[in-house]
Amino acid sequence: MKKIEILLSVFIVILLLSSCNQDKNIIKGEIKNLGNDTILIEYVALSKIFEITKPNFDTIYSINDKFHYNPNFSEPTLFFLTPNNGSNRSTKSIFIFLKPEEQIKIAGKMNESFLDYTIKGSEFNNSNSLIRKKNIKLLVENYNIQKIIDSLNSINTDRKIITKYYQKINKNTDLEKKEQLNYITNNLNKELSAYLLSFQTFEIFEEFFDKLSLEVKDGSFKKSLEMKHQMIQNNKAQQEPLTKINIGDIAPEFVLKSSSDNSFSLSSISKKFIVIDFWGTWCPPCVKGLPRMNEYYNKFKNEVEFIGIACNDNEVKWKNFIVENKLEYIQVLNNLDTKIDATLKYGVKSFPTKFILDKDKKVIARFNDESDDFYNKLDELMMLK
Repeated sequence: MKKIEILLSVFIVILLLSSCNQDKNIIKGEIKNLGNDTILIEYVALSKIFEITKPNFDTIYSINDKFHYNPNFSEPTLFFLTPNNGSNRSTKSIFIFLKPEEQIKIAGKMNESFLDYTIKGSEFNNSNSLIRKKNIKLLVENYNIQKIIDSLNSINTDRKIITKYYQKINKNTDLEKKEQLNYITNNLNKELSAYLLSFQTFEIFEEFFDKLSLEVKDGSFKKSLEMKHQMIQNNKAQQEPLTKINIGDIAPEFVLKSSSDNSFSLSSISKKFIVIDFWGTWCPPCVKGLPRMNEYYNKFKNEVEFIGIACNDNEVKWKNFIVENKLEYIQVLNNLDTKIDATLKYGVKSFPTKFILDKDKKVIARFNDESDDFYNKLDELMMLK
């Protein structure tokens, strides 16, 4: 009888331990209307975000709207959870930033055009999900506008019409950043402010960087904060003389490392026109414009040399990006040494920035964003040749 009692006691303890372990799922979620679905997980350690080109992948499953996930990680990590039926990542994904000791619960509802959710258990994720909730209408509208733009591009619609749609996207993005800035202003001692600050302009970043608490500056986002701060300082280092490059000036010479590991110089080019594009793999407008840059390279490559100068990029990530996106024109990597830095020589303060030079290396035009004006100018030059 005693043996049976002992065995029964052991069995109860095992059940209790099993129950406790089940309650310690790091990520637990319940999303109404999710049903039974596959959830794709993309994740990357925060310390590696500037070093790799692709995130790690994992898969979990929801059953009757519920799911849980116990990732194996040992440092602060970024996670994106995207249901299989949530084809649009910008409106139907769940963004999570977790430290190893944290546990969170996600509650929400899958709507036709967006996934509405909140997160509890982590101040960072809870606050970020609430900011997203305020901005969700803007995200959905931008997604729908982008679909219209893609459709119009496929039928070669007048660029002026498409530009109006881009202006609406920019307006919505500005409103989204305004909401984020409101949080930063009132929460200078929170790590979420460090994360959100990285999406703001250089001017706003510089204004609030020194206001962040020392705890936040030395926290999980220390590396990303320092990288952007150094980028701004480099651009300011010789700001006065660099702003004097005018139309008609001879473009400064540069010698930089190419994607094939050779030394490349501007003086080696002898074509009738030269395009220099200052960009970065981390820059959404730059990346968005690359297919059109490739298109114009193939259109005019016999008379125009295209040169992409990648800035503030990791070399491995940059090289892989070139291969994956099939960039066909010359690609070089900028050097942050102030004596070599091409952005300083050309007075580049925003990305993308494009220059058009003639065969004598004189500056014909400069464009400080991804706009139709640049492509229209190239078309005009080719018609006049």
